Amino acid sequence: MAIENVLQELTAAVKELAVALKAQPSTTINVEAHRTAKVEAPKPAPTPTAQPTTTANPVVTAKAEPAEASPSEVSYDQVKAAITKLVSVKGNDAAAAVLASFGVKRGPALAPGQYAAVVAACEAA
Repeated sequence: MAIENVLQELTAAVKELAVALKAQPSTTINVEAHRTAKVEAPKPAPTPTAQPTTTANPVVTAKAEPAEASPSEVSYDQVKAAITKLVSVKGNDAAAAVLASFGVKRGPALAPGQYAAVVAACEAA
């Protein structure tokens, strides 16, 4: 008999909900209109065109090249020493920033042609 009582209570609750829903104002949605509506793809934002400008003092950027050693003269041991010195003086974050500026996370990922520039960057940091 317990199941019959539960069923009666649930039936009464459903009827109360139905009455409450009918009392609320209804909102009609035209589903067919939404199905057939044409949706336009968003248009890309216009890209600004670069206008040539003239300045009295143009800015020139260049990478610093070490004067004391050419790329072929710098060994990986020198790179390790420069990074180790930078870590001891300025910490891991400074060394990570130097390596990141060369597109690597660790020294072994450097190309031999980058060794001299890395040593110079460590000394400059």
